[in-house]
Amino acid sequence: MVKRKKASKARRKQARQLNVEKYENDDKTPRSFVIRSGLVGTSVNALVKDFRKVMEPNTATRLKVSLPPTTFI
Repeated sequence: MVKRKKASKARRKQARQLNVEKYENDDKTPRSFVIRSGLVGTSVNALVKDFRKVMEPNTATRLKVSLPPTTFI
């Protein structure tokens, strides 16, 4: 059995860079946000995370959604 050579670091880095540039240079690629509305349970939060992974690489995967400030009268 012949042992296969592992690609060098430079070659792997170059391949990753080409992959990233392919998506950055395409201006017609649609971008999207996956957000939740209101207070939701843990299952919906998990669904939002999973859906963001499905919509990659053109979705903000680390998007932080904060609740609006509440006013007390």
